[in-house]
Amino acid sequence: RRAFLTAVDQATDQPLGHLNDISERGLRILSEKPMEIGARYDLRLELPYPIDGSEIIRVGVWCRWSLEGEAPGIYYAGCEIQEISEADRKRLAVFLEGN
Repeated sequence: RRAFLTAVDQATDQPLGHLNDISERGLRILSEKPMEIGARYDLRLELPYPIDGSEIIRVGVWCRWSLEGEAPGIYYAGCEIQEISEADRKRLAVFLEGN
């Protein structure tokens, strides 16, 4: 599903980029810097509205691929969701149903 959520790197508390596609198994991030293929990232996805009392979803992902976009300074990365709590999995399912 198309979704323009902000993805924040929990290790640095800095925005990593924006999601332009998300499913229950993975996500694609649009960013200004390339992500490291094979690296694990702990992300905080910022929702546009609260779901079950929270406006964030926390996920642990592995970067499976990364490539430079057609525009200079734009990168895409495909990440597989490896770790997500049951509560965040439910929030993600509700978000996906509504978008």
